Amino acid sequence: MLNEINISLFGNRLKIKKVDIAEDLTLAKKYDVVSVPTVIIGSNRLNMIMDKEELTDAILSGFLSSVSIK
Repeated sequence: MLNEINISLFGNRLKIKKVDIAEDLTLAKKYDVVSVPTVIIGSNRLNMIMDKEELTDAILSGFLSSVSIK
């Protein structure tokens, strides 16, 4: 579903990393991943079944929280 969203609009502020929790248990524990799929964007956590709107909202929220206006 991530490939349906044009993440290039967010420049280099958005990094996506796919993690196999069986291979990287340390990272899974660090982010308290207990079910798959889990998508963590900023402070938003999406588990199990998510729709495109939820994912887009989480990406936008994570992006906006990473931008500082001076």
